[in-house]
This record gives sequence, structure tokens and C-alpha cells, in this order.
Amino acid sequence: MIRKENLEAMIKAIGYIQSSRSKVFEKKYSQFDCAIEVDFNGSGSINYPEDKGMKITRKTTCNFSQPENFVVLECITRLMDKGYRPEHIELEKEWTLGHSDKGGFADILVKDADGKTLFIVECKTAGNEYKKELNNTLNDGGQLFSYWKQEGACKWLSLYASDFDGTNVSYTTEKYSLQGTTQGRYLTGGVPPVRFSM
Repeated sequence: MIRKENLEAMIKAIGYIQSSRSKVFEKKYSQFDCAIEVDFNGSGSINYPEDKGMKITRKTTCNFSQPENFVVLECITRLMDKGYRPEHIELEKEWTLGHSDKGGFADILVKDADGKTLFIVECKTAGNEYKKELNNTLNDGGQLFSYWKQEGACKWLSLYASDFDGTNVSYTTEKYSLQGTTQGRYLTGGVPPVRFSM
């Protein structure tokens, strides 16, 4: 599991370097003229490129308070490494779930160039937390499908976990293609989503 104790080694393994400021590491993206910063000062913070259009609804994943936040950091880094632009990424998108005023917050939402939702990622720590949410997803749709009910134009859903063995970062993901899927009774009505791997 990625924890505060091994976070520095993990971010170095994925290309972060010490910045000119003490205890601050960064990964620069020259193609987007921005950087992600991980600041170990105080209680710790993760600074995403909001000035370049990345939207952050609430800052709960921008600190060191939960190991899941480090999975979100690794996933955002992976997405930007693959060329996803900061202005197409939103953290902690909020939706109202069910019949109450209770809300849900998707960890990562990625939009296409036209601003339409491309995919939603729910991040979990590796191991038991990931397995529990995968089981929930398979049984009743879990968090991911509740977000999809709010964002029906979404093309893919992904349950994601990453881990660090002290040298290498690995990730696990279950992805669901929703193209051609219809919403209806229970999860999806008559046309179910398709699980796939890359």
C-alpha cells in the first residue's frame, strides 16, 4: 500500500524530482506548461494545476490524510503522463445519490475536448479496500454505477488501485464500457455494461 512513509520513494519512482523548495517534489508537464507538486512540509499537501484548468470541487484528496489520496495522485500522474490535459480533469465531482440529499464524490472525472464526460475513475487502496468495492460493483453497481446514473453520457467507468513495492508502482483496474448500454431497472436494464481490460 502507498502510505505517507513510502510516498517520497513512490513519487520518485514515477518521475517526481526535488524542487528548489525544501521538502517539495514536482513533476513538470512542459506540454501543458504546468506541474503537480507534492509538499511534505507541515501535514502535507498535493497541489494540482488548477491554474491550468484542473477543477477540484473539494480538497479532500489534496492532502496526506488518507492513503487513498496517494492512489488518486498516482492515477492523475498516470493520466497526465498519457496526455490527458489538466483542463479535462476534475477531482471530487459531486452528485446527489438516491432519494436523499446525501451526495457522492467521484475521485476523478475526465472529459473530452468538447467538455463531455469521457470516463469516471473511483480510486481505492490496493488489497482489501479495492476487493470490497469490486465486490460491491459486481453485486449492485457500487459507487461507480451510482455516478453513471447521474452522468449518463459517460463512456467508461474504472475502479482503480495502485501499489508500491519499494521499487516499482503497479496498478489494478476494472474497466467497464458503457457504450450502447441503457439505464433502467437495477444497474442497466436490458443492455449491460461490458467489462474489458487493456
